[in-house]
Amino acid sequence: MTAQSTRNTFEAKSSRTRRRLLLSCAMGAAVAGMMSGRASAQSVSGGAFQGTPTIAGGQATIARTPTVDTITVSSPSAIINWTTNDTATGGGAINFLPQGNTGIFQNDGAATANFSVLNRIIPTDPNRPVAFNGAVISRLRDSAGNVTGPGGTVAFYSPGGILIGSTATFDVGSLLLTALDPVNFATAGAGGTFQLRGAAGSQAAVVIQQGAQLNALAQNSYIAVAAPRIQQDGQVRVNGSAAYVAAESVDLTINNGLFDINVLTGTGDANGIVHNGSTGGPASTGGTDNHRIYMVAVPKNQVLTALLGGSAGFDAASNVSVENGAIILSAGYGIDETATGPVFTSPQQNASFNINPGTYSSDIQGFATADFFAAPTNGSMSFAGDISLVGGNRAHIAGRNGNT
Repeated sequence: MTAQSTRNTFEAKSSRTRRRLLLSCAMGAAVAGMMSGRASAQSVSGGAFQGTPTIAGGQATIARTPTVDTITVSSPSAIINWTTNDTATGGGAINFLPQGNTGIFQNDGAATANFSVLNRIIPTDPNRPVAFNGAVISRLRDSAGNVTGPGGTVAFYSPGGILIGSTATFDVGSLLLTALDPVNFATAGAGGTFQLRGAAGSQAAVVIQQGAQLNALAQNSYIAVAAPRIQQDGQVRVNGSAAYVAAESVDLTINNGLFDINVLTGTGDANGIVHNGSTGGPASTGGTDNHRIYMVAVPKNQVLTALLGGSAGFDAASNVSVENGAIILSAGYGIDETATGPVFTSPQQNASFNINPGTYSSDIQGFATADFFAAPTNGSMSFAGDISLVGGNRAHIAGRNGNT
C-alpha cells in the first residue's frame, strides 16, 4: 500500500475546463432511437405508484392495479412524466411507491429487444423528496412475450431528491437515480451526451436507507447515482459498475460502453458522499468484463470531505489471473479511465476523502486535492487488495488507538 502527498501528480489537461469521469460500464443500445411520438393507450387510474403518469416521449402502455403497475415499453426509449397524488407544500418525503406495491418495467418483445425509460417525478412542492418503499423490477421479454431475465435501463429523477426506504427492493437491468434533471434525454441518443442539471444551490439528496436492496445483476449492468448529496446505507450489488457522483450539474456521455461524466458545477454539500452501506457484486469474468466502483465528490467553493465506510468491493474471482475489480475514489478531481488506468484531472481545491472502518475487497486507488486519510481512530479496516492514496496536502494510511 502506498500513500503520497503531492501537488503535481495528476496529468494536467489544460484544454479541458470541465471535470471528467469515465465509468467502465455498459449501457444497452436502448437509448438509441428516442422518439417524441404520441403516447400509446394507457390506464391512468390509481395504481401502485402514487401519481398520475403521462407518456412524454416514445411509446409505452401502463396497466394499473392498486398494488402493481406494469409499464410496457414498445420503443427503444420512453419518457414518463409523473405528478404525485400528494400535493401538499412542505412536509417530509412523498410515499411514491408504498411498501407492498410493485412497479414492473418491461419491453414489448415483438417491437423492441431492449429499452430505456426515464421517469420524471415532479411533486407540487419541488423541494420534497419522493420515497420508494416497495419493489421495482425491470425485465426483458422475447418476441413471444417470455421473460428472459432482468434487463433494460430504468431512470428516476425528482428535483427534491429520492429516498430509497428500508423496505425497498430493486431488481433491474441498469438503474439511474438522480436529483439532476436529464434535460435532453429525448434527443441524446446512443453515444450522445445526457445533460443532468440541478437547480442552482440545490441541496437535494439521494438517500439509500439501511435495509434497502438494489440489484443490477445482468452482466455489464450499472447503477449510477447523481445528486448534490448521496448517502448510501443500504446494499447495492451490480454485475458491472457502480458510480456515486456528488455534483450540481453533470454531463454524461455513453460511448463504446463507457460513461464519460463531466462535472460542470460541484456540490455545495460538506460531504457530497457518505457511504456506510455495502456496494459490490459478482466477480469479473475477465477480458472486457470491467467491474468498478467509483465515488467522486467535487465541491463548488467550500471545504468538502467525502466519507467511505461499511464495505465496498467485488466478490473474489474464481481465476487468480482475473482482477477483482477496483474502487476508484476522487475528492476534487475528475477522472479519465484510460486503457492504462485512471488519470485524475481538473483539480478543484478544498476536497478531502476519509476511509473509515470497513471491509474493502478490491484494489483501491484514490486522489484528493487536499487530504486523503485512511486512519480512523475508532475501528479497524480490512483491505483484501492493494491501496494507493494521493493527497495534494497529506495522505496517510494507519491503524490508531490499537486498531488495524
